[in-house]
Amino acid sequence: MQTITDPVTEHFIDENRNGDTVYPEERQQAVTTLISQRGRMSVADLSDTFGVTTETVRRDLALLERLGHVRRVHGGAVPAGSLTVTEPGMTERDHTRAEQKDRIAKRAAAYLPPSGAACCSTREPPRGASSPNSRPTWTSR
Repeated sequence: MQTITDPVTEHFIDENRNGDTVYPEERQQAVTTLISQRGRMSVADLSDTFGVTTETVRRDLALLERLGHVRRVHGGAVPAGSLTVTEPGMTERDHTRAEQKDRIAKRAAAYLPPSGAACCSTREPPRGASSPNSRPTWTSR
């Protein structure tokens, strides 16, 4: 484990251990500093370090992410600028593995009744749903 070199964070942890009242803003600043120094921190480690519940840490991380200070990842957080995520657009995703998607859609359609509608919990209709010969009629909500 790395040592904490930031005096604000060291002071916060010392105050926390002494049972002194620490304001959430002070804790959140210390969390941001610690994540920045270490490159990543888990929710459990932050909870132990600052003597708060994991739910409090998650709320802090959600706020810090909204403010652009950290980026939440599964089980913890990393500095905001350390990850770049590029998600392909709908057009690109529609054409990626198109043949496999068509086969899946045809097999799934075989399980549906000959008439009626099926709801999809996505923003886009399934592949081929707009085709006049497609079966069944798809309704997107």
